[in-house]
Amino acid sequence: MLVLDEPTLGLDILYRKQFYDSLLNDYFDRTRTIVVTTHQVEDVEHVLTDLMFIHRAASFSVAAWKNSNLVIWN
Repeated sequence: MLVLDEPTLGLDILYRKQFYDSLLNDYFDRTRTIVVTTHQVEDVEHVLTDLMFIHRAASFSVAAWKNSNLVIWN
């Protein structure tokens, strides 16, 4: 498991895209998990499988992509 906390904070959009492309190409395969915390969801939304929404340091919803739809449960 690889855990990254705001890994692209401070990078411009071109370097953020390059970072995530390299991360997925060099590290990810179906046997590994990558956990990313970010406020820049648009950078990772195309590769998300599961989501956790956190508000005031507490998890309040969990979601997953199912058939191109976001399914949310508490």
